[in-house]
Amino acid sequence: GQDLEMAALGTEHELMHGESVACDMAYMTVLAQQLSLLTVEERDRTLNMLRGCQVPVWNPVMTYELFVEAVANRVKNSMGQNFPLAVGIGKARIVNDISDEDLKQAFMRWQELCGPNAKANH
Repeated sequence: GQDLEMAALGTEHELMHGESVACDMAYMTVLAQQLSLLTVEERDRTLNMLRGCQVPVWNPVMTYELFVEAVANRVKNSMGQNFPLAVGIGKARIVNDISDEDLKQAFMRWQELCGPNAKANH
């Protein structure tokens, strides 16, 4: 979220801190489902809850290149991936062993589910 917030600063896509966190939460939700920690129904319920709160779940500033940089920054500054991922509604755990391929697949799915061409309800 922080990398997105800083990258969007001063652009037409600028986000408040909570909005960038919401985009990060949306991606982490898709990642959790990619890793089979959430069901598709739990993923969609979470994404629709965020939409219902009228916070952004995607931002065009978050390109795949920025995403890769953000993951590298997270690993460097958090002494590992330390991704907080949902493992059901209202439950979470810290995950450290996510492959680059899973991260990329989740990013692409996040784009499909939350990007400008996404349908509101999945």
